[in-house]
Amino acid sequence: MVSDRTWRNLWVELRRSHLAKLGIVLVVLIVSAAVFAPLLAPHDPNKTSPEDSNLPPLGFSETKNQSTTQMVDGEIQTVTEEVEITFEDGDPIHAVGVVQDLTDRTERQRRLRETNHRLQAVIDTVDAAIFMKDADGTYQLLNDTAREILGLDEDADVTGLTTADLFPQATAREFRADDRHVLETGEPIRKEEPVPHSDGVHVHLTIKSPIFDADGEPSGICAVSTDISDRVDDG
Repeated sequence: MVSDRTWRNLWVELRRSHLAKLGIVLVVLIVSAAVFAPLLAPHDPNKTSPEDSNLPPLGFSETKNQSTTQMVDGEIQTVTEEVEITFEDGDPIHAVGVVQDLTDRTERQRRLRETNHRLQAVIDTVDAAIFMKDADGTYQLLNDTAREILGLDEDADVTGLTTADLFPQATAREFRADDRHVLETGEPIRKEEPVPHSDGVHVHLTIKSPIFDADGEPSGICAVSTDISDRVDDG
């Protein structure tokens, strides 16, 4: 019988091997206990490794773990590991392991978060309401001016909110009709329109433009809405 500790020592070696360094994004290992035996000779089955705490617990048929791992050449990579071990009468008989290198994806996600943070910082300085919605009319982004008009706190979560949640019914219906027009035609619109504020109705000059997906299809709208009430009153 192959001990649990021995299986775990093997998994350490698989994690730190050159497999993830050969440019192989997805490595699938299908091996039997008989194949494992010669590979395990250098290992002390009673050895406790600091990496053991990151290993999936045995006794489950399937487990998945994401971790930051140091490769044999010293490079740090982010990998996800999934292993399924088949037991028979309590003994492991074979295992299927998948190691996927997520380093590039993780770095792209980090850069995207950083870009979004910078974008938010820029649009928050603009003295006009700026917002984005998806094709269903759900808000995806609001700048500080838009939040102030809508009476939303700076850290309020807008996930799932639509114009119907934030404006009177008639106003929301008109705003949504404009959104649909932009999505259906793929063309921007520019109009003066009344917008409710906490101190009454203001006149805004609003420009709504389509956002296109990778296939060139409209997938949402972005808008800049500037309060021009003072200009209208002066006129």
